[in-house]
Amino acid sequence: MKLFPLLLLLFLASSVKSQDEALAKQYYQNGEFEKAAVVYEKIYSRRYEDEIYENYFQSLLALKKYEEAQKLSKKQSKHFDANLNYVIDQGYVLVQATKLEKADIYFTKLINEKHKEASYYLVLAAAFVHRELYDYAKKTYLTAREKLENENLFQSELATLYAETDNKEGTINEFLNLLDYNEGMLDYVQNMLQNYLTQSKDFDMLKSALNKRSSRNPDRIIYAELLEWLLVQQKNWDAAFIQAKAIDKRMGTQGDECMRIAFLCMENNAYTSAYSIYQYVISLGKYKAHYLSAREGLLNTASKKTFYSGTYTTADLTILKQDYLTFLTEFGSNESTANIMKELAQLEAFYLDDKEGASDLLNQIILLGNIGQSFKAECKLLLGDIKLLSGDEWEAALLYGQVDKDFKEDPLGQEAKFRNAKLSFYQGEFLWAQAQLDILKTATSQLISNNAIDLSLLIQDHTVDSNYEPLAMYAAAELLIYQNKYVEALNKLDSITLLFPSHSLTDVILFAKGKLMAKQHNYSKACDYYKQVYEKAPEDILADNALWELAQIYEKSFNDLEQAKHFYEELILKYPGSFFTAEARKRFRQLRGDTLD
Repeated sequence: MKLFPLLLLLFLASSVKSQDEALAKQYYQNGEFEKAAVVYEKIYSRRYEDEIYENYFQSLLALKKYEEAQKLSKKQSKHFDANLNYVIDQGYVLVQATKLEKADIYFTKLINEKHKEASYYLVLAAAFVHRELYDYAKKTYLTAREKLENENLFQSELATLYAETDNKEGTINEFLNLLDYNEGMLDYVQNMLQNYLTQSKDFDMLKSALNKRSSRNPDRIIYAELLEWLLVQQKNWDAAFIQAKAIDKRMGTQGDECMRIAFLCMENNAYTSAYSIYQYVISLGKYKAHYLSAREGLLNTASKKTFYSGTYTTADLTILKQDYLTFLTEFGSNESTANIMKELAQLEAFYLDDKEGASDLLNQIILLGNIGQSFKAECKLLLGDIKLLSGDEWEAALLYGQVDKDFKEDPLGQEAKFRNAKLSFYQGEFLWAQAQLDILKTATSQLISNNAIDLSLLIQDHTVDSNYEPLAMYAAAELLIYQNKYVEALNKLDSITLLFPSHSLTDVILFAKGKLMAKQHNYSKACDYYKQVYEKAPEDILADNALWELAQIYEKSFNDLEQAKHFYEELILKYPGSFFTAEARKRFRQLRGDTLD
């Protein structure tokens, strides 16, 4: 029974302590340092925790009670004699009291302690940094190198210290010293430099430092590698290519580094530079390791370059087709070139109106024995698209159905199911299409899921009072656009507006007209329609799509990068949940000139 009063007393004492600490903290946060110091003095007499000490110490400094602060730091140092933070605080009080000469004598003595290990200097420098005494931290590192006779000590720490004090030259030199000592730190150094060098003048300084070191040590390949990395950050592709060639020659790697730079060029739409690099690798000889890959890369670059701006001509497409045929003449039509055959089929069917030739190519691929089933299924889907393009809707549905059956839970099967659902939509079979779309809303592929949701909402939102006629006309127009029957499609869209004025499909029709004009390379008119969608109905489901299309046209077709940035930014800010937002953010940052990972 005597235990209960004892526990009660302990509880009450603990409660009083907690109240005192909360009160002191409140005084401290409010800047009432006189009151805070009184309460903290009481608490500190019983407890020496770092937070109690720190707030008490700072309160005394704020009150300019330097002697009391000095005594406090000495007392804390006795309690925790291994913690150099409190040792530094004794000199920090002198700095706060503007007794700088005395502080310098005190700190210099600490730095010049004899027979200390590297760990002592490391901890001491960290204690200086803790109080933002950066010059003394730097002096600590440099003194340690001298006393321990090791110039390779603390390179990363010094580089970071220089970076925190905006000494970019020091940062660069120390990271390069680290690389001199250990070339295995290249990735680390690159990451650190990317974090700390933020302006073009910083990268120019790095480039100058690398050139100097490279000229002094021409056999050190590491400088060429870091310089190549720097040029890639600056998107100076032609200069990066020169470095890559030099690295390949020194390493005897037969184009490895050049192929890597070519890939980065493709990722950044630098097709002209990529084309030159692939040509160079090809020139190394057809029996070299990367010859076939470079030939494929050259063909892929020519294709991307042709289609990127959307301003290609029939002559451009004919030249591109000849490039594909030349490739297949050299390497044959077989399992190794199946992907090239597939790309040629796409070109023939959708851009050169040779649907029969495209179908023959795809059927050849499907009959090949040693290609993967997934790739064969992709070819079947493409063949189905071409059948739909030709007006053979039955054959298209059959091919989509085969892939759906063979790849039930796979994204390929889900894509096939979506194409069949869209075919049903084109045919006006909205209830059947809706049933398939409901299944696809939870597809593993985000793209398929989003497309299914969008098409499902289109059906739901525009069938008023079970009147399917306007939507059926719109669906028919969509099919006509897909089949490149532009005049018929435009007439059909205009008919909906005429027969059903003020119908809810108005914005959808505007977007479809924008798509129709873009397919005909009438980009100015396309932009007019897309702007109407966004400006008239910013809450509409197609508003973010319209902004994306606008940004793409202004970037690729008009080469108006400022306007493109504007539309990307609008999309990012106003539609953060859009499917396009992540890519829009990436494109915006690239156009702004940000350095991306």
